[in-house]
Amino acid sequence: MNKKTILLICNSSSTVINFRKELIFFLLEKGYSVNVIVGDDKRENEIKQLGVSLFVVKFENRSINPFSFLALKRKIKSAIKEISPSCILTFQVKPNIVGSLAAKKCGVRNVISFVEGLGDPFQPHTLFQKGISKIVIFLYKMAFRGVRNVVFLNKDDKKGFISRHIVDEKKAVLINGIGIDTKKYAFSPDFPERKTVSMFARLLVNKGIIDFCKIASLVKKQRKDISFELYGEESQLTMKDIEPYIKSGDITYGGYTNNVSEKIANSRLIVSTSYREGFSRVLLECMAIGRPVVSYDVVGNKDTVKNGETGLLVPFGDMDDFAKKIILLVDDHELWMKLSQNARKACEEECDSNIINNQLFGIIENGKQKRSTFSTSTIIDTNGQGKNESGSR
Repeated sequence: MNKKTILLICNSSSTVINFRKELIFFLLEKGYSVNVIVGDDKRENEIKQLGVSLFVVKFENRSINPFSFLALKRKIKSAIKEISPSCILTFQVKPNIVGSLAAKKCGVRNVISFVEGLGDPFQPHTLFQKGISKIVIFLYKMAFRGVRNVVFLNKDDKKGFISRHIVDEKKAVLINGIGIDTKKYAFSPDFPERKTVSMFARLLVNKGIIDFCKIASLVKKQRKDISFELYGEESQLTMKDIEPYIKSGDITYGGYTNNVSEKIANSRLIVSTSYREGFSRVLLECMAIGRPVVSYDVVGNKDTVKNGETGLLVPFGDMDDFAKKIILLVDDHELWMKLSQNARKACEEECDSNIINNQLFGIIENGKQKRSTFSTSTIIDTNGQGKNESGSR
C-alpha cells in the first residue's frame, strides 16, 4: 500500500470535471498519486489530462438491480487491489455504498465518504420509493460501519444521518460545501442592465422546475420587462413538460450550457426553487460572481444563502412571496449592491476551494478539520461538537 496514493470513486465523469478538479489539483500539489474510478467514459480524455490515473467501471447510478450491485462491487474491489491506495474518497450514493464495502473487503480502512445531498432515495413519494429508501438506508448503515469519516455539507443532513443511526456521530464532520475557485469565478460588481432572472438546474421534479415556471408566470403578469431563463439538461422532466411556459413567453429554455459563468454575470439575479440541496455548488458560483440569490428556505440552500445578507429566502411553496422578492431585488439597486458584495465576501472568506481543500486535507491526514460558518467562526471536531473561538459550547 502506497502511503501517498489516493483514490476517488465517483458516479460519473462529468462530476469529476465539474466538481472535483480543484481537489484533484490540490492533492497532486501535496504529492499524492491520484486515481479516479468513474461509471462512464464520456469525459475520459479530459480527466486523464488532469494528471490522474483513470479506471472506468461502467454502471448506472440509478439502477437497483442486486446482481449489478454485486458485479459492480467485484469490479471496484479488483480496481482497489490494483491501485493499492492508502486513502479512498467516495462521492454520492452508489460509490459511497459499493465503494466503501469494496474497500473494507480489500482491507482499506482510511475511507472518507461524502454525503453531498440526500437525493431521491430520501425524498420518497410512492410505496415503491419508500421501499427503495429503506434498502438504501440499510446499505448505508452497512457501508458506513467500515469508513473512518463521513463528510456532510449541511447540518440537517448530518443530524438526520446521526438520528437514524446511519452513521456514528464520532465519524461525522461538516464542511462549507465542496469549495469554489474564487479566482476562476471573478467578481462582477456591475449592476446588469438586462432584467434577467436565471436558474441553473437539471430538469428534475425535486429541483422545483415547475415552481420556477409558475413563479415566472406570476411575475410576468405584473412586469413584462423581466425575463426568465432556465438552463439545465433534460432528465425526469423534458422540454415537453415546460413547453406551455415557453410558448407563453414566461420563460426561455437554454438546455445544458458550458457557459455558466457568462450566463450568471449577465443575469441580475439567480433563483433556486429546489426542494432540498446539499450545499449548492451553482449557488456558490453565483455568489462568487456577485449575483444575489432568491431561494426557497429549505435544507442546504438555507446553509448557503443568508437571508438579507447574501440573498433572500422564501418560505417553501410560497410562490407569491417568491415573485415579490424577485421584483424587489430586480428594482432595488442599493439592496442588490449590498447582497452582491456580501455574497462575494462570504465565498472568499468561507468557501474558497483553498480553504475547503485544506479542511479536507486535515480529514485525510488525521481526521480533524476546522470549519467556520458564514455568521460565526466555529470549530467542528470529529465528534460533531462545536465551540466558538473563546472555547464555549
